[in-house]
Amino acid sequence: MAGSGRVGLREFTLGDLEAAQQYAGDPEVTRYLAWGPSQIAETYAFLEMSVAGIYALPRSLYDLGIVSSETGQLIGALKLHLGPPQQKGAELGYVVRRDFWGQGIATEAARLGLELGFQGLGLHRISAFCSTQNGASGRVLEKVGMRQEGLLRSHLMVHGQWHDSLAFAILEDEWKS
Repeated sequence: MAGSGRVGLREFTLGDLEAAQQYAGDPEVTRYLAWGPSQIAETYAFLEMSVAGIYALPRSLYDLGIVSSETGQLIGALKLHLGPPQQKGAELGYVVRRDFWGQGIATEAARLGLELGFQGLGLHRISAFCSTQNGASGRVLEKVGMRQEGLLRSHLMVHGQWHDSLAFAILEDEWKS
């Protein structure tokens, strides 16, 4: 679908189960997420939903695999969840396998997600949220040009506990500059 540098984005397939389970089933990877760690059946259900979503009209959710440009190996996931069409906005999210942390992979993938949203889908605004405890994700969002817009108190239930979230966003004209 899209690629640049060390990573690319592509549609999921049901054959991605084993590779997707490597990050989806990892408690450390899902530490600040509202889902996971996932059992294999949950990961398979996610893949089924993602593959079915490819054909939805209108398409409102882009669940995409993050793949290594060098090996083609699935190493994470990126989502763009579109809002109402007249709002021309989406929410960005991503997850990367733990052995690829600290290498700029999430930043490259997030840039590709913004490119898809703004260039490919003609969006005006893309937002993202991360737990206040997940400093690494906040830094990724800042690196791709997103601005922190606020704090959402008790915004996300994570493993039985409420977490505050930081809200980030970027506008189309900010992304272009």
